[in-house]
Amino acid sequence: MTQLAPSHALILCAILYEGMGSSAELSNFLHALVSSHSTCDGHYVQWSDEQDRLHSRALDPRTRIALFRVPSGTLPKKDLDSFHQVLLKNYPMAQSQMGKDLWHLIFHDALAWLHQHIPNFCLGMLTGSIPITALPRDVLTRWNLRQKDVHWETRDAADDDALSPSHDGALEILLEMEAPINRRARCLKEIQDLFTLPNQATDIRLSDQRWRTSLYSRLAMTADLIARQGTEGDALVLLWVHHLLSVGSVRLKNPSVATISRYVSATAGLISENYTQCPCSAVHMDDEQWIAFFDALKHAVNSDPQRPALASFHQFCIQTFGAPPMAQVLFSGDGNTTVVHANTVWSQEIHGALELALTASSDARICASVQALLALAAIFPLRIGEAQALRLEDFVITEEGIELRYHPRRGQHQGKSYSAKRWMRSFGEPAWVACVASWIKRRKSEEEGRHGKSALLFGDPHSSHRTYMFAACSRLVNRALKQVCGDKSVSFHTLRHAWVNRNIIHQLDQPSSRPSPVSWLQKVAAEVGHAQVPTTLQHYFHRPDMALRCSLNSYWQTRPLTAEVAAFWTGRSAAALRKAKQRSENKAEFLWSCLFETSTGLAVRQAPPPSLLAALPPPPIASIGLMHVRKILCDLHTGIPVEAVASRCSVPLATVLEVIDRAVLIANQLLVLGSVRGRRLILEHATRVIKLARLLQIFMDCDIRPTVTDEPSWQKLAPQNIAPTFAQRNAVRSWMHCRDGQSIALRPDGSADDLLRWLSDGSVPGSCIVLRVPMKHVADPHSRATTVRSDSARSAQDQLGQYFGTSVTIEGVRQRKLEQPPYMLISRKPFTKTSKPCPSARLRMGSFHGLMFSMAVWHGMIGMDAHE
Repeated sequence: MTQLAPSHALILCAILYEGMGSSAELSNFLHALVSSHSTCDGHYVQWSDEQDRLHSRALDPRTRIALFRVPSGTLPKKDLDSFHQVLLKNYPMAQSQMGKDLWHLIFHDALAWLHQHIPNFCLGMLTGSIPITALPRDVLTRWNLRQKDVHWETRDAADDDALSPSHDGALEILLEMEAPINRRARCLKEIQDLFTLPNQATDIRLSDQRWRTSLYSRLAMTADLIARQGTEGDALVLLWVHHLLSVGSVRLKNPSVATISRYVSATAGLISENYTQCPCSAVHMDDEQWIAFFDALKHAVNSDPQRPALASFHQFCIQTFGAPPMAQVLFSGDGNTTVVHANTVWSQEIHGALELALTASSDARICASVQALLALAAIFPLRIGEAQALRLEDFVITEEGIELRYHPRRGQHQGKSYSAKRWMRSFGEPAWVACVASWIKRRKSEEEGRHGKSALLFGDPHSSHRTYMFAACSRLVNRALKQVCGDKSVSFHTLRHAWVNRNIIHQLDQPSSRPSPVSWLQKVAAEVGHAQVPTTLQHYFHRPDMALRCSLNSYWQTRPLTAEVAAFWTGRSAAALRKAKQRSENKAEFLWSCLFETSTGLAVRQAPPPSLLAALPPPPIASIGLMHVRKILCDLHTGIPVEAVASRCSVPLATVLEVIDRAVLIANQLLVLGSVRGRRLILEHATRVIKLARLLQIFMDCDIRPTVTDEPSWQKLAPQNIAPTFAQRNAVRSWMHCRDGQSIALRPDGSADDLLRWLSDGSVPGSCIVLRVPMKHVADPHSRATTVRSDSARSAQDQLGQYFGTSVTIEGVRQRKLEQPPYMLISRKPFTKTSKPCPSARLRMGSFHGLMFSMAVWHGMIGMDAHE
């Protein structure tokens, strides 16, 4: 090496240390060295061969140093011809091969050396005898993109805020424990109607925000219908629709709405019919059941729109349920029609997702659940259904970490084979293990003296057999992963792949121990829950480059390395290395560690950001936000005890009592304003039981239903983690003065103007507003005409027209008291000209009054009084 030019030394390193198998591969490798890149996991080179297959190599430390010494602008590939003379001079047997292909002899000897010193499965990955799924190029390079502003890229990758409730409802149906008798979809027509295009415009793209905004209300109603009357087939198709709306099709990143509509129309019926034949839910299906399911779908496909639609549905099942990639089953020919990539998540990205989980929701308990779910998936290879079924008794905290004994119970996730019953040890960063341990400790303290260790790990403190918003937590986990990775293909299941890759690389990097009847690879497969080792290698391990690198390094560490050779690579003197070796505790690996340190300093790599888990304190538990108030009132409305409400909402008991006192004050104010009949309650002489009873009575008499689930029209009216504004204060004050029974009275004095202005600014459409004019004789045409032209009716129409235009619906109703002004209702969906009084308007007003009541309590608690 000391006698060679820098470019020739680099070529020699590629032959000796990088495991090249042919001259063509060596040429491509040298060409790709110009665009090599560094990640937190090493220094990589990637290239594509003649068959467009992707290859990657993690560089040896000596290759890194040789690459650093090559002058900038040098192309090592051009020096291959001149390197032939170096081989003739130095390579043994070269003189006898003068008339033959010398490169053939070199790589023949290289493969023989690989056969002798590298484990068979690593060599199989190198030569392609094991069909693994390699990591795509953007996975290895996305760490370098972290410095760029990728927020706009991850916005489409993350779930839209308005899509979240319907996504959670569909996922909850599939996660239910009971197996339904019939899975055939019933609501396919309603799902297909979601893509009905306005004015027959077929060129609308998926990224069109106006179209997506109009989609929200229809999607919410469809999700409600499926929750009441739908089946698992409906939920599966609706989840696929969410995938299409957030990710796009498998071939197009920004398809037209007409394309997605054709996808759903072409294959929804086929999916429903074949899903009926599946023995279990999609969450619980094993690889054989997925193969049989897609094989049946493939034989049923007979038209061109169905083929790309089936490919998109296949990609959705891989990312959501962990179905195996089946290009040979889905596509004819060589399978290159669609390349399905598995993915991984780097360690620093898991740290970033945990930090992002601190602000995933305004509900502190959901934030803590999302953090615990992320850390749990990082240290254990769990499926999403298995995580939902975990109980406190399954965990044992030891000095080495956490042990998890997963025993599927009757009616719970049974895994995908008989290997689902397994014992797992935590493997990951100490911060991840500490996060899970902290959550287990919290749940044990909540369940002490109640349900004990039999309680669910992510259970509701008030209900022993239900989880606490688990579908919403899993969705937020996916959103956090997409945002920190900048990769829309990652999900909860990707963490399972990441665990396998980290564990195998860790085991390969350890010094070889004495033989055991059970290999470490079999132990890894058993912890993952696979009955066969090839399943783990073929579908979950995507790092053949690192496996080869670890095997080569392990072999080289057994070879003698002199101080003179180490001095050449590290740039230090041999005498200084000898003295430092004598002072080292691990003398056998000292010189090798010097090589690693030198290469790490030379390679252009980016230090991972410091973890903020310890630096950033958790959000103060006593801080109160609008969502906290809404959740506390919602739990109180459903009859949950005060202590359980404090645990569910992650706030002190004193905060819950303060909310109750403030709510009773607002109720007293409503009594004073005359919108409720009854006697005021004096707080100083009332116990907690009396306050709760009076509050529940007010909720029932006033048709006030506090809730935490916003309909599409309310989302801009109830901001999260935002300080109250004067517009909100004026709207609440106007609501308290104008509230008349279950409606909003529109008197001529203009007292409702602030409320109407706030609704208009919050994008509530005028087609959802209904003006009802009380009449003495509704059936008399003369009485109707006279009443509509009255001063009070015209004043009400002018008030609404000022903010909502002429799209307001006007109806006549029977007058029920002596003096009753025109009043306003807000419907669940737009009304038509032939509409009749419907119960949905009243239901909408109940949740609206609950929102306004919660805002009044919130404003009063933080010192911004909502009433005079």
